[in-house]
Amino acid sequence: MKNQILNYYENTIIYYGNYHNHKEISAWAGLVLQILITTFIIQSDSCLYDSIAYMVFSLIITISLNMYVKSQHDLKDLAASYVAASNELLSEIALTDKTDLRSYLAIDDSNNIIYQAPNALPKILIDKAEKYNLRYSKSSRMTRILVLLLLNFCIFIVVFLKILKLIATLPN
Repeated sequence: MKNQILNYYENTIIYYGNYHNHKEISAWAGLVLQILITTFIIQSDSCLYDSIAYMVFSLIITISLNMYVKSQHDLKDLAASYVAASNELLSEIALTDKTDLRSYLAIDDSNNIIYQAPNALPKILIDKAEKYNLRYSKSSRMTRILVLLLLNFCIFIVVFLKILKLIATLPN
């Protein structure tokens, strides 16, 4: 049974490691999408009404992408905490002399409807992951802040350049 539990946690590390990477790539894709949209809007020749519509569109897209990027980073951090907790449990199980290891696979009933993990992962893993998520989410905040700053800088550039363009087209 010990080998099966070790295999379970090794697979958990692989799964959530891949999930973590996927979420990080998804967050960066949100930034790339914002840059593409920004470039399109800046390059467009438009009249006054189109310029205002583009600015409103840019604001809506930026708000949506901010929410998307934030959720991708939150899920990335959660996946990283599952990997860290699984690594700790893997070491703990490998070094233990206990013969009854059922607690390492016991799933707790949960009413959590936000994430599926509490209903599918062992309680011991979730408890340890919560500690890691609190401890290590601070280290990923800088990346999150930089990406969100870049997103918001893009909208600032669009609005600023469109306003300059509008001012330049006003009759003297």
